[in-house]
Amino acid sequence: MGTQIGYANFRRAWDDYDAKARALARVPGVVRVCELGGGANPALPLSFIRQHGLDYSVVDVSAQELAKAPPEYNKVQADVTSADLSLPSYDLVLSQFLAEHVHEPKRFHANVLSMLKPGGRALHFFATLYGPPFALNSLLPERLTERLLLGLQPFREPEGAHGKFRAYYHWCRGPTRRQVQRLERVGFEVEDYVGYFGHGYFDRVRSLGRAEQGITSMLLRWPVPALTTYAIVALRRAVPEAGPSGESPEVSKAGAVQAPKTHASSQGRAAARATIGVEAGEAHQAEARPAGSPEEEAKEHGQRCLNLPEPARTVGPGRSLPRGGKGGRVREPRGPQSSQGPRERDATRMN
Repeated sequence: MGTQIGYANFRRAWDDYDAKARALARVPGVVRVCELGGGANPALPLSFIRQHGLDYSVVDVSAQELAKAPPEYNKVQADVTSADLSLPSYDLVLSQFLAEHVHEPKRFHANVLSMLKPGGRALHFFATLYGPPFALNSLLPERLTERLLLGLQPFREPEGAHGKFRAYYHWCRGPTRRQVQRLERVGFEVEDYVGYFGHGYFDRVRSLGRAEQGITSMLLRWPVPALTTYAIVALRRAVPEAGPSGESPEVSKAGAVQAPKTHASSQGRAAARATIGVEAGEAHQAEARPAGSPEEEAKEHGQRCLNLPEPARTVGPGRSLPRGGKGGRVREPRGPQSSQGPRERDATRMN
């Protein structure tokens, strides 16, 4: 099965990311978790980390930002785009609003791949380039965008916990075919890719806000992957086949997997669908398959039992990215949309 592609309203993106991150952290066997770019605002709370016995590290390039986070977190100052990055291996790597600030995206993703144990997963939540606020942010001078942002979101003062950082938006796109292929060339299996339409930057200007909501509704009915404003992508490092000497191939930090032959068992793929797809909103049913090892069965069982929120509107497997029509129409979630909540305010960055 190919990549699961889905679309939803941006107002649910923060809750979707939180649910996915917690679900992946609860998968049996996941102990070591690394959050990249967590800085002042780690994604998972200390209570959750302690409850599930996680070895959780927050990595950030800025010592100043790390100092703003509660002291109980394990903090590591490091540049994730460094050619000589030296970090331990992890079962799960998370990032929230980091990818758009990375100047060297290929090295970033290659380093994440090298940090993951075979079968480990990465979950990234980021702003995408062609969302109107972010396209504007990429074109205007930094000083001007800082002033504009403070006018729209006064809580984003530089000395606070939600300051503005320069953004590049390299490799930050919705679920386009090209973006999926980029990540696959690094060496990942792209399991799940959800694009979100809409933004809250015009909420304080009623006429602009209404116009933006109308455009969002239209895009949810006839999605255009390039016009998302946010995206969440779930990636997996495949379990490599042993070479003639019995050794597994290594991952190059230059951005490619050496000896690219890999395999993913049917059990592993089914487990991925149960963990990621259900959170994105699919009611996946496990297909009949040969019994695996006790470890694989336990892992699948834990993932199938996840109780996650109502689904995002999912297009389905494969890389045919529809732009409307009977097979590709995506309806907007029912019910009134809530106003921008604390989670959104904390995470939203027009950098």
